[in-house]
Amino acid sequence: MYRQRILPLLLALLGLFAAIELVAQESRPPTREEIGDRIEALHPRVMEAGRLAGLAERAFADSVRAASQLPQDTVTMGLFEIVTLEGEGALAREMFQPHVEELTPLIRGSEGLFRTHSWTFFYGWWQKPIYADAEVVHEVKLSRRYSLDRLQKDIRASLGEALYRVLPEDAEGLGNIASPGSFLPPDDWSWVYRELASATYLAARHCLEGDLTWCWEALGVTGREGNEPEWDSPTGRRRLIESRYERLLWREHDRLGTLELLVRGCLLLESDRACGLVLEGYHLRDRQLRKDYPIPLRRGRGTLVAEALRMGGEGSFTRLISRPEDPLRDRLAHAAGVSPETLVARWRDRVLEARPNAQAGLLRSPLALLFWLALIILFATRSSRWRLG
Repeated sequence: MYRQRILPLLLALLGLFAAIELVAQESRPPTREEIGDRIEALHPRVMEAGRLAGLAERAFADSVRAASQLPQDTVTMGLFEIVTLEGEGALAREMFQPHVEELTPLIRGSEGLFRTHSWTFFYGWWQKPIYADAEVVHEVKLSRRYSLDRLQKDIRASLGEALYRVLPEDAEGLGNIASPGSFLPPDDWSWVYRELASATYLAARHCLEGDLTWCWEALGVTGREGNEPEWDSPTGRRRLIESRYERLLWREHDRLGTLELLVRGCLLLESDRACGLVLEGYHLRDRQLRKDYPIPLRRGRGTLVAEALRMGGEGSFTRLISRPEDPLRDRLAHAAGVSPETLVARWRDRVLEARPNAQAGLLRSPLALLFWLALIILFATRSSRWRLG
């Protein structure tokens, strides 16, 4: 009898303990693992919701596009597809034609990189919507308040941007020296000469005087190891560091940084160890410290890419991006189809040929001076001081 009474009581107590444990589990905060499991379980739902939201947005955009769509023409010029308003195809072809003819030979062999690119073209008084069904769309839209020359420049810039966007990611930094405007030669090289002639760095001055080794330094294009065999001697290393960091010698601060101290130790104290530490820790391979490396021709260095492509001719762009593991200097020379020395020599020749004429206007200046002197003398002689009576 006793056992019959105690058994239900034990079962009731066990049930009570189980209920208390269940309540305790529900009331305690979830662990990190449990939260992770719940998030992981919700991930498929979130992805599906995002997919449906994207479909809804595209459907809405298509409805707006259909409501405002104007008749369009599509002009195909080799690899380039231009979408414009109906009746504007002839103008688009005329404006794009010279640049397409210039670029097509360069990118031969890399046609697949541009299959997802398209251009929209508009030149009018009132902005009108133009749509291109492509993964990458470049817009060329300009008001008729501007001339056709400005339109040509915009087209040229958009084509250069397309080449810049297809550059592969690589460790040698092709994207750092290139820019959207550096794949076609500049219309005017004189600004490159001005930058070279006005740079205060030794590298730029030596390059201007004809030392091609220093031209590479002025352009910020170094070899794989950050320095060349010419700098193996202590004197050569100090010359190299002076060309890069001479401004740091005269920087006045209460507390100098590590780089300033090393540069002063190298150049002022002629410490070979300090010179070695500067070259080992602060050359171009170190991306975090690249900002410490002064590039004299930071704006004009992209013209070296344009000159390499011009010299290389057909397929030069393909050669430029074909060997990402090579040093940048060798890649540019490979694209040009010549040796690195020949490439940088030809680039320097182009820059010097564009030297502005320092004598321009000097013939007019003496005439103007004589005119003003005669005018002053005329007024002076008519003054009362010069009258005899």
